[in-house]
Amino acid sequence: MEDDKLRSLFAEFSPEIPDDTDFMRELERNLDSVEMIRRKTQEDRRRSRIAVALAAIAGFVAGFLLSLGLPYFSGLMSKVNLSVSLHIPVDMWSYGVMIFGWLIVACASGIIAMNTYDLSLSVMTLRQRQEY
Repeated sequence: MEDDKLRSLFAEFSPEIPDDTDFMRELERNLDSVEMIRRKTQEDRRRSRIAVALAAIAGFVAGFLLSLGLPYFSGLMSKVNLSVSLHIPVDMWSYGVMIFGWLIVACASGIIAMNTYDLSLSVMTLRQRQEY
């Protein structure tokens, strides 16, 4: 009984088979979409690598230049000489000034590197949009 029901169900089933040209057009359109996405991904990866390289160079240069100013900063802070009024030993005060100076250099270099990354990535994206 169930075999008859299944056979009658499948006997009525006659799906439309699309034309070969329609199938090929659809397939080519899908392949073109995949290729476009692959190219876009490669371009984004290349731009990101360039932006990272520029950010690393900018951060290194900023850190180098700012570290050249550390003796000047330490000299200014030694003139302030809060160690006497705060009852902090002079050696500890100079050590704290040095650490604080290096923290400023590190933060400034990091901020410069991140801003360079954002700026270079946005400039390269803008150039790509203008090309299309």
